Amino acid sequence: MACEELAACGAVAGESSSEGGRRWRAHSASGFLDSVRQRHLNAAHARAVEQQRRASLAGYARVRELTGFAGEKTGLTPLHGGAAVRGRIAQLAAGERFEHLAMAPEPIYDPAAVAAAAPLDLDLLARGVRLRTLEHTTAAGGGFGEHTNELARLGARQRVLATVPAKMIIYDRRVALLPMDPANTQLGAVEVDEPVVVDALVAMFEQAWDRAVSYGEHAGTTPLNPREQAIMRLLLEGHTDAAMARTLGLSARTLQYTIRSVMDRLGVNTRFALGHALGRLGHDLSSPLGKES
Repeated sequence: MACEELAACGAVAGESSSEGGRRWRAHSASGFLDSVRQRHLNAAHARAVEQQRRASLAGYARVRELTGFAGEKTGLTPLHGGAAVRGRIAQLAAGERFEHLAMAPEPIYDPAAVAAAAPLDLDLLARGVRLRTLEHTTAAGGGFGEHTNELARLGARQRVLATVPAKMIIYDRRVALLPMDPANTQLGAVEVDEPVVVDALVAMFEQAWDRAVSYGEHAGTTPLNPREQAIMRLLLEGHTDAAMARTLGLSARTLQYTIRSVMDRLGVNTRFALGHALGRLGHDLSSPLGKES
């Protein structure tokens, strides 16, 4: 079993022997270490996605309770299909006057979705509409980083959270759009304009916002000290804890404490999410490494 695990990582290869069994041959370390590191990152990302999936189920159950999706509650308008939703989003955004609130739990964004949202978001800011977005800590995808940076430059307020409760957009605190099915947004959305229900959805947004970390503002207020920079650089290069501690002359406890401290300050709970947060914040990790006592 152990040999099969090593073979899955590319550390060894099995060959049939003349005696009818299998003979194992070791590969060079440089090849399989990249595979081990990638498997570690994939596993961390899978855990983050699963954590968000459970949070979305719980959050969406609360949304259904508030809106009465399954009943005959008034103030609900179904929008069937992606085209209908995109058209209605454009109409509602064009009519906004003071505030746009959005929650998005997706760890990975569809580049087409980012491209469609970008001009609407930029138009809102150009018209003086306050824009607040709440996204997953590992949010990434084609064009997402560039769009996020542009929004921050223009004054949007953006926060991240490890467990975003639901996907929704709220327009001027009077209309909300929610997916019919959070697992398949292409099915369509439900438009809600019942004031009491919209108020409750705004309260859900505000509660999540209060728990979240503002990565735009956070970048300038919590710089990494030299030790943290050295550890983060080695961590992003894929070194093990033991190798990092040995390179920097630190104890295992000090190393783990420092990593945990940075994760807490950036509002992430996995090392995979930490890597995304560091990249999005633009921390300079290129300075030479030196021994720490």
